[in-house]
Parts: sequence; C-alpha cells; structure tokens
Amino acid sequence: MPLWKDPDIQRIIEGLIIRQIRFIYTNPYGSSFRLSLRPNPPSDDSLAPFHTHKGRNIHVAMHNYELDSLCYHIRLSYSWWKQSQRKQVFNKQWLTSIEIIIQLMIVEQHHSQISPYRYTELGNNYQGTPVAYTGMTWTAFRPSDDQTKYGYLIPSNMMACVVLEQLYEMISNLFPEQIRLLQQVEEFSRKCFFSLNHETHLDISTTC
Repeated sequence: MPLWKDPDIQRIIEGLIIRQIRFIYTNPYGSSFRLSLRPNPPSDDSLAPFHTHKGRNIHVAMHNYELDSLCYHIRLSYSWWKQSQRKQVFNKQWLTSIEIIIQLMIVEQHHSQISPYRYTELGNNYQGTPVAYTGMTWTAFRPSDDQTKYGYLIPSNMMACVVLEQLYEMISNLFPEQIRLLQQVEEFSRKCFFSLNHETHLDISTTC
C-alpha cells in the first residue's frame, strides 16, 4: 500500500499542514513557533523585554524572517496534493494562508519602501541594509539563521520561483475562480525569474 493511503500518514501530514496554516495566521514573518510557553521557562520563553523587542511572544519563538520557511509550506502542500490527490486540507483556510504568503512576498520586493518588518539585530533602524527594487523578494536571514547582508538571497529566491510555479498549478486546479491570485502568482514568478536569470546568468528552470 502506498504510504499516502495510510490513515496515520494522512493524519500526520495533513495535521502538519493545518498547523502551518495556524502559524502563518499568527505571524508570517516568524521562523519558529510554539503552542505555549514551557513550564519553568528558560530564558527564551521568559518574554522579557529583550525577547519581546525581537518580536517573540507566546506563540512566536523566533521572529527572524526566512523566506524559505514560507516556501516550505507551499512545497509540502504541493507534494502532498500531487502525490495523494487528496483535497480535504486545501480549503478556504489554506487558501487564505497562501494569500498571506503572496502578499508578503510582494511587499518584500519593496522592502526599504513599504515593509513593516523590523528586527533588533538588523542595522539601519532595525530594517537592514537599504535595498532597491530588483524583482526578487527580500529576506532577513538565511536558512542557517545567519543574517543576510543585502537581503536578496538568491537560493531562497530560486526556491520561491519553483514553488510558485507549483502553486500556480495547484490553484488552477483547486480554485480556478481565483483569477486575481493566479495573476499575482504569475506576475511575481515572472519578475523574480527574470531578475534571477539576469543576475546569475543561469537558467533556473534547469537548475532547480
């Protein structure tokens, strides 16, 4: 029997997607979350000013924004849908989480101009190094938790281009009436793809 037909596997994977939706609703800039504070909390759970100034709260354990964290929600959703063809978990709540992600990516194409994101470890009044528009989307940190210097992290933007192509396929099949969202996904992908190919001289369609 294929693994995706196992009821326990279905419960685990779809439960994980639902949990991710909940956390994206809580704060899409967060990179680590928790359901509650631990008993006798260590310093990270104390919610002392040092931590709350970093954007941490009861549910947001780490607020250092990493673009790949959002990409992985899309990647897991697509992989599960493609493999299992199950649709139950991909409902209006899931769609709303996707809309939140796309809007954030678009805002972060113009980080220095309109982004609300601030983090105490970043320079320039907690906003990070000033950046101009390129078509790529900005991220504060690498997957390794290291701070980016200029914000347009090429590997994470390459991942975003790939998962948004997959997302377009998903929405076209599951929510074909979402014309505006499909247009936003397609436009973002096109601009990001063009910028990446221009900056790296790589055809990312063959490298991802």
